[in-house]
Amino acid sequence: LRGLYTISDRNYLSCNKTVDSFMNILQQSRSRLTLDEVITLLETPAVSAKFKLSEAEIGRLAGYLRSGGVRWGENKADHARFAQVAFDEYSWESGLDNILFGFARRRGEALNQVDPFPGVELLSGGEITVVDKFIRFYQVLTAWRRFFISNPLLSVGGWIVELRQLSNEFFASTRDYALQFMTLQNAFAALAADAELTATRVSADLMRSALQEYFEQSGENGFLRGRITFSTFFPQRGIPHGVIAMLGMNEGDFPRQDQHYNFNFMQLAPEAWDRIRVLEDRYAFLEMFLAARKSFIVTYQGRNATTNEKKNPSVVIQELLDAMKKCFPADNLVIQHHLQPFA
Repeated sequence: LRGLYTISDRNYLSCNKTVDSFMNILQQSRSRLTLDEVITLLETPAVSAKFKLSEAEIGRLAGYLRSGGVRWGENKADHARFAQVAFDEYSWESGLDNILFGFARRRGEALNQVDPFPGVELLSGGEITVVDKFIRFYQVLTAWRRFFISNPLLSVGGWIVELRQLSNEFFASTRDYALQFMTLQNAFAALAADAELTATRVSADLMRSALQEYFEQSGENGFLRGRITFSTFFPQRGIPHGVIAMLGMNEGDFPRQDQHYNFNFMQLAPEAWDRIRVLEDRYAFLEMFLAARKSFIVTYQGRNATTNEKKNPSVVIQELLDAMKKCFPADNLVIQHHLQPFA
């Protein structure tokens, strides 16, 4: 299907798994380090390739960790930090000890005390190799987590050095992941160029915000590169097409409403040139309507999915239908599709 359709207006956070995982690592200082979070990070292709773990091995590791009692928190200090109670149970340190104990004890060996996690399997020699690779990944993750928890203040140049080291330790830069890896390096270079004239020491939160802004504004455009283009709704995109379809035109969702904040003093004394989002959307809808050469398709949710009550379309759609009914004596302007696929 390559070349048949393209998805435009995507930023790097939505289309680059390496970038998304990198930003998640930067958030680990605020995270409880849950089992699902760590497994999701390990499932990132560039990360699993770096630590030489296959998809099947990661699945087995998740089972071992759950059986070992791992739930969240690096240790009891982490539990005290987030739950105000210091306890070892269900932490990563306790769970990994249980897994290694399951490997160390002999099969059928009687225990002197009740096993708190009887579900821990007795690992074979081959499986302990998989656990060893995971432990190396876990050690790298927790080392960086402690680094961010310490909240160091570094210059932008110093942060770039640290972040490049982080990317090298977590992500594979082989041929399969070279483009995704280079996206991170390009972001580091852009931040370094913007801050090359300052020696101000900044926090990790500020660097995280700067990277977040960079990755949200940049990305793959892909507009008009395929036969079908999926894109967000922007004004001044009234480029003629044979078929234009607008999805999700529900009442209340379109036109978008201006949000009034208490700190927005422009709303207290509006001027003629102030931006009005409602009027922008109405004009952009008119552009889209005029740009359609063969068909103009609009979809909206006509009934409530729970109560089956009738729901109205966007006000611009209702105005369009009213105008068409006056000009064209047609009864099939609106097609009602079944709400459920089994209808």
